[in-house]
Amino acid sequence: MPRLVPFLRPRLRGEHLHAQRDMLLCVAKTPLDDTVDAHLRMLMSIFKALTGNARDPPRYGAHWDMVGFQGTDPATDLRGVGMLSLLNALYLVTRRRPLAQGLYALSRGERDFPFMTVSINLTKVCIEALRCGALTAAANERNSAVDAFHELHAALYAHMAEQWRTRSLSIRVSARARRASRVARRASCDTR
Repeated sequence: MPRLVPFLRPRLRGEHLHAQRDMLLCVAKTPLDDTVDAHLRMLMSIFKALTGNARDPPRYGAHWDMVGFQGTDPATDLRGVGMLSLLNALYLVTRRRPLAQGLYALSRGERDFPFMTVSINLTKVCIEALRCGALTAAANERNSAVDAFHELHAALYAHMAEQWRTRSLSIRVSARARRASRVARRASCDTR
């Protein structure tokens, strides 16, 4: 029914919110570029904030596993969401530091999970929400699509962590839940 009456959907209020939405989608398509100093500083800042190391790590190496990347080159993990995933992680470690520290500690616990891989997957969920208009009301309320996007990511991560703790979840259960959530998100976007 909502597809038949699109004028009932909430709309972003203001050109600046449209520009922010478009910018977020562009950043999601921007790959990590070793020639861009800001990209490398973001990557290094996330690593140092999570691990407590004072020195920048080498750009390539097995140490990236400590923060939950899957291999020796974080760029390969970022392919689906580009630099937007690093922006979400940077937001967590700078603006939601206690949450980030708790999430990282949980990711290194007895039933550990790859911190950055989970963050990347949650960024994908946020992109889908942005594309289908699910963030419109929050963006209008905050007068910022960027803040609404980052806060959704933080809220999803906090919720996942709570479920991880209280339901004794594991990576295997997490993979099944991710598949089920994809189906639910598609259905949600179809009704918008």
